[in-house]
Amino acid sequence: MIKVQIKFFKQNLPRLKSLLAFEYGQDEWEDCWKKWGLYYRSEMKERFDIYSKGGGDWAPLKPSTIYRRRHGKGGRYKRGKKAYLKALATGGGQVSILRDTGTLFNALSPTLGKLGQRQDIYKNGVGVGFADVPHPRGGTATIAQIASYHQTGGKHLPKREILVEPNDTTKLQMVRYAEQTMQKLLKGMK
Repeated sequence: MIKVQIKFFKQNLPRLKSLLAFEYGQDEWEDCWKKWGLYYRSEMKERFDIYSKGGGDWAPLKPSTIYRRRHGKGGRYKRGKKAYLKALATGGGQVSILRDTGTLFNALSPTLGKLGQRQDIYKNGVGVGFADVPHPRGGTATIAQIASYHQTGGKHLPKREILVEPNDTTKLQMVRYAEQTMQKLLKGMK
């Protein structure tokens, strides 16, 4: 739960009600929600980077997936299967998880305008996710659908959550920015 503590005088009550309903200072609140989206995407991108390198609870890639990435479907490992298995066993065969094209990772960029990004500004907050646009590699699944498949997992696909609740540090940043916005708007009411 997020709490914001505000001190006010009785004469400001009608305007304060409007402020708390996000009807007063809409531009300032919109800036606040945009900043929240930036904080959230920054954290999720950092988390994605760590998890894609094996630092989280994402299931590792299957050897067949690594092999296919390096050689394509039906490709042959140049030094033979034995050398391939040895590379996997020693860690030399590892590749980043969900980073084959970089599309999902880049869509989490704090800078808006990247392919696959989605940010919706609401009256009292922000929604961050993936856009329902075609994946650059083609196919029938959109970027949002691909992210959803990984987010929930499936029959042969392990669950790899990309978007999760923000950590306490990010929540604190968001609360502080909302408090600053509120204080700025209260000062303007005098």
